[in-house]
Amino acid sequence: MGAMQDNLVAPFSLDNAPVRGRIARLGASLDPILRRHDYPRPVAMLLGEALALAALVGSLLKTEGRLIVQAQGEGPVPLLVAECGSDGALRGYARLAEGAAEKAAPRKPHAA
Repeated sequence: MGAMQDNLVAPFSLDNAPVRGRIARLGASLDPILRRHDYPRPVAMLLGEALALAALVGSLLKTEGRLIVQAQGEGPVPLLVAECGSDGALRGYARLAEGAAEKAAPRKPHAA
C-alpha cells in the first residue's frame, strides 16, 4: 500500500445512506504556517481548524479566487485569518492579545 497523501481534500459518500461530505488532510501545507509564529498549542489548534475550514469550503470554488475566513473579537485571540486560494494554497495568521502567549503556556508543577 502506498503512502497516504499529506495534503488532500476529497469528497466522500456513504453507500445506502443520505450522507455526503468532504474530508481534509493537511500536513505539508499546515505545518509551516503554524511553525512560522510558534503559536501556543491552543492557538495553533484554533488556527489549524480555521485553515481546515478554509480548505474544505475553498475546494468547492468553481472560479479563480480565494476564500478568506476571518474572525475578530476581544479576548486572547482578537484576530484569526485563514485563506485558501483556488489553487489550494493556504495562508493563515492569528494575532494574540498582549500577554496571551504567557497565559497559554503550560505551567510547571509546583515542587512538593
